[in-house]
Amino acid sequence: MSKPSEKYSQPVLDTVLSDRGAMPAARLGIRFQAFILDCVFVFLFSLIMIGQFALPQAFPNAFNEMNQYNEDFNEWFSGLAGQSDSSENKPMPQLSDSLKDAIMYAQTLLLLFLWLYFAIGEAFFSGYTFGKSICRLRTISVITMEKPFPLSSFARAAIKALAVLSPFILLATIIALLFNKRRQMGHDLLCRTAVVDERYLSSVDQIR
Repeated sequence: MSKPSEKYSQPVLDTVLSDRGAMPAARLGIRFQAFILDCVFVFLFSLIMIGQFALPQAFPNAFNEMNQYNEDFNEWFSGLAGQSDSSENKPMPQLSDSLKDAIMYAQTLLLLFLWLYFAIGEAFFSGYTFGKSICRLRTISVITMEKPFPLSSFARAAIKALAVLSPFILLATIIALLFNKRRQMGHDLLCRTAVVDERYLSSVDQIR
């Protein structure tokens, strides 16, 4: 009996995930739309959870400090634009250490929310997230052609979350599309997954 990882060879995967295959891989455009929908959903949720609950509890003065910083910066910039003598020697306002800590705390929570959202959605909801469901996309394992393994989903979600906050990671995952016929991005290749477009989905049974 062959191992699960050998169930579908690379040539077979190229055929199955092609435009005329049983499970056509989703194109970058529709994946990007689903990704934007997911990010908007998570950002709105995070805005409420972080702004209303987490940040006031951990850093009670963060919003006051941010408002004060904005006022100081606007005053400095207005003086710089007016080129007044008093503003030329005035240094640009700097974030306080406590405000830097608050911003780092908020970014860490946002990264955590993104990671959990993508991981739980794809691991326990048959490869769907809110955005994928709207766009009729689904993440699958290229080993079983079914929903991803939980470990793969959590690893894949971690890379996606980092890509949201890092343009370099996002660019690297997109560039990976140029090196395979299955439209797998970097996180797909690393985690042995693919995203299929269910608008053109036919039964996978015909290739078994």
